[in-house]
Amino acid sequence: MKIRLMTENDLPAVLDIERQSFKTPWTEGMFLSELKNPGSTYYIVEIEGKVVAFCGFLRILDDADILNVAVSRNFRRRKIASALIKKITDEAAAVGIKNLFLEVNHNNVAAISLYESFGFQQTGRRKKYYENTDDALIYALKLGG
Repeated sequence: MKIRLMTENDLPAVLDIERQSFKTPWTEGMFLSELKNPGSTYYIVEIEGKVVAFCGFLRILDDADILNVAVSRNFRRRKIASALIKKITDEAAAVGIKNLFLEVNHNNVAAISLYESFGFQQTGRRKKYYENTDDALIYALKLGG
């Protein structure tokens, strides 16, 4: 498993994983915008040269929002998302980010368990955030003083 920065060349695979993972997937234009944003950092996971997962965060001063975490259907439950979250938390701390935030669908028990295993704590809830039906849980992780 290799984790590296995402490039535009990765977008076809990333878009496929995005469509597998979310009811309202991001568009190519949204990802291109993030890749050009100096505050955004996106990583992909490659296994045997194939992009199988991605994750990104947007830095805002000394805070950051994790925007996407997705693993290809055929590669789930192999600790790939854990490796990405570790990479993001390590990299965020290394560049001086003090707090990481994310939103997760309240029905996504696996993701909630993953985030809580890294020390994220629920700090809020957005009613009917996803598809105007599912609530988003807001999680935060303090990285530094």
